[in-house]
Amino acid sequence: VTISINDLCDGTTYDMYAVQMTSDNFLSENPEKISVTTTENANIAGTYTTVTNGYSGFWEVDAVNFTSEVTITDNGDSTFTFSDTTAGIYPDPDFYGYYNSPAVPFTFDVPCNEISAVLPSPFNNCCDDVIDFKGVINADGTLSVHWESAFGEIMDVVYTKQ
Repeated sequence: VTISINDLCDGTTYDMYAVQMTSDNFLSENPEKISVTTTENANIAGTYTTVTNGYSGFWEVDAVNFTSEVTITDNGDSTFTFSDTTAGIYPDPDFYGYYNSPAVPFTFDVPCNEISAVLPSPFNNCCDDVIDFKGVINADGTLSVHWESAFGEIMDVVYTKQ
């Protein structure tokens, strides 16, 4: 039986049988059946309040409890689009917004409730900038995200659904 990683996130129940080795190195005669149900991918679509903490290396400005709003859209194909992966940091005047920096939308595949991608530069491919974005969907429905850019930003963001 072959099981791919995507099979482990679809709510399917699998039966497994555990056998024990006896003290004289024989398999026990009574295998024990264990049923395991995989977790379905969470539907993370909605509007979130974000709280960001981190450091903007380029401007040498700390983000301390910086709040913003991000909308996540379910595209119906196991992908979700974030309206701004920087959670408001790039468009904000205290960071890059002074230069009319854009929000950074991106569409993610979300296998097994983990979010991960290297995003292309939002600045017309300037300066080899990319954003390394990693997140996880927590049991309470919040999202915990960590992102870093080539400009030196290192940010941790908590997304709470409104």
